[in-house]
Amino acid sequence: MEALKMTRIDAAWLRAHNACEEQVVIFEREWPDGADITAENILRAVELELDFDWLTPHVLSAPSCAAYEEARAQEYLAWRRVYEKALVQAKAARNNVMKMADVAFEETMEMADVAYEKALAQAFIEMLPVREA
Repeated sequence: MEALKMTRIDAAWLRAHNACEEQVVIFEREWPDGADITAENILRAVELELDFDWLTPHVLSAPSCAAYEEARAQEYLAWRRVYEKALVQAKAARNNVMKMADVAFEETMEMADVAYEKALAQAFIEMLPVREA
C-alpha cells in the first residue's frame, strides 16, 4: 500500500484544494515550479512554517494519515509536558521578580514617608513664632 496519494504538488494544486492563500504564496515563492514530496522539501516547509495539518489528509493515504495523526498526538503530549514545565518555571520566576519589586517598592515608600514626615515637621517648625533668647 502506498503511503502517498501523490508525489508532487504545486501552487495550482494547492489553490484547487482551497489551501490558505498566504500559505500558497509562501510555497510558490520557495517552489515556483512545484515540489516533489521529499524529506528535504518537508523539512524546508517546516522552516517556512507551512501548515502540515492541512496538507496531511490531502497527500497521505488513509492508513498513513491515521499513523501520522497518532504520531502527532504523541508529539503533542510530549510538547505539552515541556510547555507545562516551562510555564511553571516562568510563573515562579515572575513571582520572584514581583516579590523583589514589592520589597523595593515598600522600601522606597518607607523612605518617602520618612522624608515626607520630616518635611511636614520642618514646615510646622517654620510656622512657630521666633523666640528671642
